[in-house]
Amino acid sequence: LESVQDQIIYKESSNACDQPERLKISSIAASSELLPFFSKEKAIDGDPLTSWSTVLRLFQRDEYYIIDLGEIKNISWLSMYSSKMFGTDLFPSSFGIQVSRDNVTWEDIKTVQEYNTPLSSLPFSGSWDFNGLECRYLKVSITRCRPFLFLFKVAQIAEIEVYGCDSSNHVPL
Repeated sequence: LESVQDQIIYKESSNACDQPERLKISSIAASSELLPFFSKEKAIDGDPLTSWSTVLRLFQRDEYYIIDLGEIKNISWLSMYSSKMFGTDLFPSSFGIQVSRDNVTWEDIKTVQEYNTPLSSLPFSGSWDFNGLECRYLKVSITRCRPFLFLFKVAQIAEIEVYGCDSSNHVPL
């Protein structure tokens, strides 16, 4: 019997931003929105006291929120903020983060299962690193919403922020 070895060499991205900044969002799309007070625009309005919410559903259904940056950008990280409705944290409990260059083909970047928002950090929920990943679109795919009033399923995000730089404004590592 002969011993076999393999080696994995990690190469850091050459697309890391020298000074990441909050990126401007060109447009957004959402699977649903609880109008008129919890529209999709509320998640990117810069006000953590407003929020986007899915519609109230009796049964679990996958939901999504898509951000279009207008062109290919180097993404450093994504931050999301939770929101409370009548004292209940409705941040998604299970979700995935995906990226795309064309809004057709999506690549899974992060999968989060049974996420519990730290009580000490409300309204901030979390930040996920992308290390200079190039994309135009980001999608938060919600696979599990929180229960609300014992009967409904709903997800709510107060604010989504994307940080990075233009693809032409980066420093090779």
